[in-house]
Parts: sequence; C-alpha cells; structure tokens
Amino acid sequence: ACPGNSWNLPHPRTDNEVLLHAHLTTVAPPMQTTSEDKYFWRVDGAQLNKFSAARNHILLTCGYSSEIWRLVLPRLASPNVCFMNWTELLSWIKEPASGNVSILKKIATQSTVHHIWRQRNNILHNQVLIPPNTVFRIIDREVRNILLGRRDKRKYTTLLSSWLQFT
Repeated sequence: ACPGNSWNLPHPRTDNEVLLHAHLTTVAPPMQTTSEDKYFWRVDGAQLNKFSAARNHILLTCGYSSEIWRLVLPRLASPNVCFMNWTELLSWIKEPASGNVSILKKIATQSTVHHIWRQRNNILHNQVLIPPNTVFRIIDREVRNILLGRRDKRKYTTLLSSWLQFT
C-alpha cells in the first residue's frame, strides 16, 4: 500500500473506496522502521448500519429478492413468512422444525442468498438482469442436486420429497 514514502493504491471501484482514498491522502504513509508495525481497522456504527441496511435491502426486501423468496418459501412450507432484516432470517433458520426441515431450510437459504448476490453482481458488472423466476429455477435445480447427492445419508432421505411436495 505504501512502498517508499507515498501511498500506492489501486483505483477505487466503490464510493467507500473513494472515501478511504480521500482519507488516506490526509494521513502520512507509515515510515519504514526496524520495529514491527501493527495496524488496527476501526469501523464506526454508522458505517455498519449502512452495510446492514444495504444487505437487508439487496438480499431480502427489494422487489427482486422478495419475488425470489416468494417462490422459495412455499417449498419450505413457509409461504407467509416475510423477512425484513438479516436477524429475522437467521432466527427463522434456527427455529425448531419438524423432521429434517431445518436442514432443508439451511440448504435453500444458502442457495437463495448466493444466487441473489450473484445476480446483484451480474447487474453491477455486466448490466444483465435475469428474471426472478429463472433465478428460482437455478436455485431449485441446485437444491435438488444437493439433496440427490446426499440421498444415501439417513438425514436426507425425505428432504427431496419435502422440497418437491409444494411444486
């Protein structure tokens, strides 16, 4: 980050990186010494709250992600569930469920969050939007493949039929 006596940083790609660069220009770069340096990163609560709000919006509450969750949740016998924040999602995953449904909830949630995030990156970097029902079909195929790959394990024997029960 600072060979010699000046900052050497890559071009910023986000607003936060621009802010970091602007701040670093007001700070003298560390000088090379024979003693070991220690660096501590500090993030204030406002920045964390902005991150949480963005995460909640992108993964749970925007119209696009809400539509995907609307298609996924009936497969988990939870058609009326609506998550407003990350804490609610985690509480829902952890709540006791009959049989091995908690495993199915974890698999489906991981796949859903992953594919919503991939689609967010696809829009951001490639300006390509895949319709929510297409993303759901990708999630559905991934969940089926995970369950089929583990069908010989006792815990997973009934999960595929549970997933397919609400098609």
